[in-house]
Amino acid sequence: MKQIKFLAICAVLFTVCLSSCTNDEIPVAQTTTFRINPSTVVQPFTYEIKSGELEGIPSGYELRVRLLVYNSEGILAKSETQYLTNYASYLSTSMDLDMGIYTAVVITDCVRRSGDEIDFALWELSDERSISTAKITDLGYIGSQSKILGFGSKKFSVAGSSKDITINPSPAGTLLTIFYRNIHTYSDVEYIELGTNRSSDYLTLNESGNYDVAIENNANKFNWRVDYTEPADYPNSTNLYGYVFLVFGNITEKIL
Repeated sequence: MKQIKFLAICAVLFTVCLSSCTNDEIPVAQTTTFRINPSTVVQPFTYEIKSGELEGIPSGYELRVRLLVYNSEGILAKSETQYLTNYASYLSTSMDLDMGIYTAVVITDCVRRSGDEIDFALWELSDERSISTAKITDLGYIGSQSKILGFGSKKFSVAGSSKDITINPSPAGTLLTIFYRNIHTYSDVEYIELGTNRSSDYLTLNESGNYDVAIENNANKFNWRVDYTEPADYPNSTNLYGYVFLVFGNITEKIL
């Protein structure tokens, strides 16, 4: 009888010891709070025809903010997408992440939605499961200030306690202000086109959390249209202005 009791006690002690050792090896997820300030995307654009017009979102659009968190091997660990009504909105969201080293990437752009579906977008994110294959492609549409693309990233570590990460994305290109004066001076001008001799067809992410730009150049020819205006559409306007967002390009104005 004593021998049976002894064996039972040993079994209990072994179970407790095994449980303790197993718990020590389980990674404990910690809450990481991300604070994203999209206003820093438009802050560098200090020249406006009408004060404050670049701080809002064009009518019918929403500001899409995508957060991608990659682990130390460059594999997507967590992601989230939110939609805002203006650049001044401050976004805060939390994720439970295991201990380790991460790279957080933020991408902002303007989109149109129909219900929960994207109805129209000017940029497309693809192959984002790995940071080394993720690509942001220009879909080839003219978008004025609605085409502004924002990008930000930060490396951080999670080690045993909750953490706050602040990311202030920046514009991934340049915003040009264009002004057409006396558009009805010549009655035989059917349209006015603004073109570039280079185009950034897409951006690729890299292991450091930044991006590289792929440039298209067809023998220095101005093959890429960035703005298009028909004077007949504005019978009561003499002067027109607008904005053009470019990741890369040399600008010239052509009247054809």
